[in-house]
Amino acid sequence: MKKTLLKNSKEVWGFSFYDFANSAYLLIFGTLLFPIFFKETLFVDNNTGDFYWGILISVSVLCSTLISPFIGYFSDIFNRKKLFSTVVFIVFLGATGVSFLVKTNETTPLIIGGLFIIMHTFYILSITLYDAYISYVSDRENRGLASAFSWGFGYIGGSICFIIIFLLAGKTIAPSFQSFIFTAVFYLFFSIISLLLLPKSGGSKQLRKIGYPLKEIINQKSFVLLLSFWLINEAIVTITFFTALFGRGTLQLDISTIGILFLVVQLVAFPATWFMGYLSKKYSQEFIIKLTVIIWAIILIGLSVSQNLTHLIILSLISAFVIGSTQALMRAYYSSLYSKEISGSAFGIYSIITRSSAIAGPVIFGLISSVFQSQRLAIAVILIPLTFGYLLFNHHTKKILIVKI
Repeated sequence: MKKTLLKNSKEVWGFSFYDFANSAYLLIFGTLLFPIFFKETLFVDNNTGDFYWGILISVSVLCSTLISPFIGYFSDIFNRKKLFSTVVFIVFLGATGVSFLVKTNETTPLIIGGLFIIMHTFYILSITLYDAYISYVSDRENRGLASAFSWGFGYIGGSICFIIIFLLAGKTIAPSFQSFIFTAVFYLFFSIISLLLLPKSGGSKQLRKIGYPLKEIINQKSFVLLLSFWLINEAIVTITFFTALFGRGTLQLDISTIGILFLVVQLVAFPATWFMGYLSKKYSQEFIIKLTVIIWAIILIGLSVSQNLTHLIILSLISAFVIGSTQALMRAYYSSLYSKEISGSAFGIYSIITRSSAIAGPVIFGLISSVFQSQRLAIAVILIPLTFGYLLFNHHTKKILIVKI
């Protein structure tokens, strides 16, 4: 297994190190400390915090969705690494700006929210460029394993960043200038390592002549696949962005407890995601994707009725096996449908589908939570797109969820 995974070891590690870097960004700015800061500091004694946080996520995803097809195509016909470097640096500048705004006492939701939208838009665009590299760092046979390895390795990056912040803050965890600025520097440093190791790609003169290969990317079969991924990803992204707020609002947990629980999940997710990648090679990517979606449904049902920290711990440990593997395997499965020469364009379309799924989900969750004063109900509603996503993917593969051992 090690031999096949590390066949192009330099490229695989380069690919993995960006997951290492961006997982730290997503953990601190996307799912844990910044959303808590945004809701509890900027919307004190205000029940609309969930709704406005959903608005920030949805607007940034919408902006990146509109841009991703163009940036994906440009990465195919020009120098992908230079374009990637530029986008990464803009994310770093945005994270630095947000950090200094947090430090001031006169920060308004409009100003800091606007900067977050710019930063997060470019972060999502960086993922579009990054995903296209999967076709260059691994062959089709081992792509699921390589994708799962890099995704799992990313959790180590998020964990290390979190632990350092925890220790620097005197073994406490709370939104602060120090935690945000450290994350920004951490993100930039390991992104540079990734860029140094990734192979050169892009610059296709032939593609430049024929234009955007939309007909090659979208057909009847791929449309059903992309729609299924849209629905599945909507559920995953929505619950990811609101888990910390659910722990705080419904279960009344303190920030340190939530942070430690996030850390445990990150640490368990590395070997768990790699293990699921190994299973995808042994059985099939299609089967493991379906299996992870079923596990997600179980987690959502469990969260909607959970009553205490023990319940959340059990469900969180289960989630470690699917929180990265579902999307990692979807990425690998999708990439196998196209040649590497049009990988940027293909993932530009993929980004439209998977990222636009995050537009509706967070807003609907925040709206239901704010109107009905029930995060449990909002979680239960997420089961609807997840179920339809599973049914469409099952239709796409034309296979029954049975494994012969």
